[in-house]
Amino acid sequence: RLAAQAESVLRQRPTERRVPVLLCGTKADAGDRPAVSSEEVAAFLEAHSMRDATVTSAAEASGLPETLHLLAAGILEASQEHSEASAAAEAWASTAAAAAWGLPRRCDGASGGVEMTSPRGARPHEPPRGALGVRELGSVAIGADERLVEVVGNGPSAPRTVPRCLEQGLLHRAVHVWLCVPRTGALLLRKWSPIARKHPGSWGPTCHGEVYCYGSGGDGHAAEMSAQAAARLVEEQLGVAADVFGELEHWFSCTSKDGMCHELLDVYVAALDGGLPELRLEQQEEVDWVYFAQVFGKEVNDLRVVCHLEAEYRSSMVRRLRQCTVPEDVRYAFGEAAVRAEKSLGGAGAWAACNERSR
Repeated sequence: RLAAQAESVLRQRPTERRVPVLLCGTKADAGDRPAVSSEEVAAFLEAHSMRDATVTSAAEASGLPETLHLLAAGILEASQEHSEASAAAEAWASTAAAAAWGLPRRCDGASGGVEMTSPRGARPHEPPRGALGVRELGSVAIGADERLVEVVGNGPSAPRTVPRCLEQGLLHRAVHVWLCVPRTGALLLRKWSPIARKHPGSWGPTCHGEVYCYGSGGDGHAAEMSAQAAARLVEEQLGVAADVFGELEHWFSCTSKDGMCHELLDVYVAALDGGLPELRLEQQEEVDWVYFAQVFGKEVNDLRVVCHLEAEYRSSMVRRLRQCTVPEDVRYAFGEAAVRAEKSLGGAGAWAACNERSR
């Protein structure tokens, strides 16, 4: 029975080829008035997570070598991915029935069902049970660029490395952690290194990283939960154990897309009651306390001094932090700069009313 079900599930799980290129007529060689502007091309690339665009002209025979080079590279990448997926499916089909059986789920009360989890035989990247250590699988050390993260999409997806996710614009799970002083609305803003993999040279959350597949303590087999990833990132990026800051409270989740960086974010906040312990940062990184309204205003986001934050992200942080702040403490910590920052958010009236009540 299990073998028959495994074969049935396999037939319902075709491997799809990724389209490597899109050709369109922009009439770029039509004098001074092409049909599509360079700004529209850039917006199209970002919206569809595409890496490159080239301009060709049949009339002038220009741009063809560059286009053929990119086309060949795209075809080879798509072929490699298809081969990997096909090999995984073939390995899955050859596994024992118990290893090829996923948990079923029903959809909208229908009699049929599809799998809820990928069967163990369809997870070729999964380390063997009992492999020890977070940093090692067997005797092979795992580098930061080789760690696998969960790719989020429609149906089960194979894990990918972070560089692969950034190359292809794949939606993957990540975590932000903010240290804050609730009464004053102070946030510990971090300036990331110019060579950081994400948001190089920009200011952003206190900690930022991915949720790893496989290897979050224990026997190195289970995937991380986002709360475990948040605690790990605090220790790795600040040099301080997460329990020093008390509870890491999950505030909200949202998606974020900044060019080819496409993330499903879980946002955690740690409220500080005492002083800030000594932190251990990477070279060329720094931290600074700022009033939250100075971070989440649209003008600041447009200037790109702070890393890209979606409107939903900014409004969620502002709403939660406004519930915590005490106006007199805010004025004592940040002075009139806080009032000006509140005006930029359009919330000065409500903040002023709250200030009057506190008096």
